[in-house]
Amino acid sequence: MAITQTETDAGVLHKDTDAGNTPVKDIAHGPCTLYHFDVGGTVNEDDLVMLYDHANPTVGTTEPIETWLIDASNPVVIPLGEDGVVFDTALSYAIVQASDGTSDPGATVTLALTLVKG
Repeated sequence: MAITQTETDAGVLHKDTDAGNTPVKDIAHGPCTLYHFDVGGTVNEDDLVMLYDHANPTVGTTEPIETWLIDASNPVVIPLGEDGVVFDTALSYAIVQASDGTSDPGATVTLALTLVKG
């Protein structure tokens, strides 16, 4: 997992160049609003991006508040609207294979999220 996080006056860009089924927990260190994310890298099979409003989720047990299907070999940018998606507790995420909902993606997947803390 290679994660960078850049904070500016406009918000936070969080980038994970090896996202997988191990949840990345509480990336904003508390509440935040997510406005945009994109998925790239080598997506060999259909994957699910799972977003949790939970500081310590367990893949396969904790219910995500958002789940997005990402088609194989099709990088995608997902804008979440003017109001974004609010995470009242914490923003955590994982990416899993769509075929079973828990396995690590079979290739390197990059996830970038744009958010505002608070």
